[in-house]
Amino acid sequence: MNESIFAKAKYRPSLLERLADHDPRCSNETDALRRITADAMKDSVASDLEALLNSRCAMSEQVFKRYPESLKSICSYGMGDFVGRSLANPSDRNHICRSLERTIAIHEPRLKQVNIALEPDSRTTNRLRFTIHALLIAHPAMEPVHFDALLHPATLNYAVSRSARPSIQSVT
Repeated sequence: MNESIFAKAKYRPSLLERLADHDPRCSNETDALRRITADAMKDSVASDLEALLNSRCAMSEQVFKRYPESLKSICSYGMGDFVGRSLANPSDRNHICRSLERTIAIHEPRLKQVNIALEPDSRTTNRLRFTIHALLIAHPAMEPVHFDALLHPATLNYAVSRSARPSIQSVT
C-alpha cells in the first residue's frame, strides 16, 4: 500500500509546541524552522485534546447565551461542569458527548467534522469510554483520525490517546 501524502509530508508544530522549551539549558533555538512528522502531529493533537478536556470553563452557559461571540474566545476554553450528571443516565451521557464535540470544534482548529462515539465498557458503568472521530486538517492534506478517550468519574479527568484503528487513505 502506498504511503499517503499526509504521512510523507512534514508539518509545522503547533504554537504551544514551538513555545515549549524542550532544552532549557540551551540558550538559543536549535531549529527554529523545524518540521514534524504526521505521527508527531497526531501525538501533539492528542496531547492538546487531553489538556483541553482536562481544563474547566469557569463561565456558565448562561453567559454564553447572552454573549454568543464569547463562546468562540478563550473565555470558553475547557469543559463545563458535569456535577449532578450520571454516567449511568443515557441523557446525561449524550449531553457530555455533545459538550465534548462542541468544545473540541471550537478550540482545536486542526480538527473538523468532530464526532464523539460512546464505546460500551461492559466491565464498569462508572467510566465513560469514547472515541473522537475527526478530520485532521494539515495543509497540503487532510486525514481521518481517531482518538480514544476515557473519563474517570472520581477525578473528572480525561485520558486521551491516538486510537489503534487504521486510518483511511488521506484526502488531498
